[in-house]
Amino acid sequence: MKTASYMIDVSIFLRGDELDPESISNKLGVTPSSSQYANEKRITSTNQEYVTKIGVWELAAESRSFILSDHINELAAKLKSANYLRHIEGVQEAYVDVFIASDTDEDGEGTFEFELSEENIAALAQMGLPIRFTAALVKK
Repeated sequence: MKTASYMIDVSIFLRGDELDPESISNKLGVTPSSSQYANEKRITSTNQEYVTKIGVWELAAESRSFILSDHINELAAKLKSANYLRHIEGVQEAYVDVFIASDTDEDGEGTFEFELSEENIAALAQMGLPIRFTAALVKK
């Protein structure tokens, strides 16, 4: 029997046409995992130039744990008071993004479970942000 392999990524995203990532970092006292300004010129890994369409500030959990609660705890600790994220100047959209992937069993099927503790639910409620869950089973 094959042991399932999991991946969990959790991030907070702030997005907006007029979003200023540096201002948000200063206001929150946190350096983002990634950020961009709208209309910023970037180069892809294949050396193609493109222009960003929207400003983005992302704070990703760095945990490699297979327990969703660990990721939520990490983000909550980084953002002590996060109940005003949606109301920061330039933020048009704010949400918590949860991505969970697992490989399938030998028959191409499978399930996985995750749990949120009372502490996690309270921390997420304090953020006041919608949570977007994406789950994937990937056949290897």
